Amino acid sequence: MRHTIADSRLPLGRVRILRGIAARTPGKKSTVVLMSLALTVLIGTFTTATSPAMAHHAEAHVPGGRGGVFSLHTYVFACDERADGSGVRTYYWLRSGGTGAVGDANGSAAPCGGRTVTTTSNPVVYYQVCTGPNGQDWVCAPRTTA
Repeated sequence: MRHTIADSRLPLGRVRILRGIAARTPGKKSTVVLMSLALTVLIGTFTTATSPAMAHHAEAHVPGGRGGVFSLHTYVFACDERADGSGVRTYYWLRSGGTGAVGDANGSAAPCGGRTVTTTSNPVVYYQVCTGPNGQDWVCAPRTTA
């Protein structure tokens, strides 16, 4: 049985767009073009249907390291990636106004420092990654929306 774009469960507007493109592409190529476009739209529909927060990973870099948030804006991490005497810290701000910091306590050795700092009802809304020796912040990435 041969399936057409009309058999799919794509939104009607996308079906019309795909039919229009196929109509302008003559011959056997039209089937290939139409199938490729349908697959692209289907993948795009699937990826936008998932929650952006679930897939969200925010990260900033500083000389010698990086840090950021993930896991529905509840987990904060800091990674010191260079044995240079400077540490890396990630400062965070919660929706409620609370603040805190997470550092990489073992220097440049694995693993990175990180922990769950809040719940999804009070997520991290901003974070800032800094680096410097002995807990001093000599270089900081801009404060960023999580």
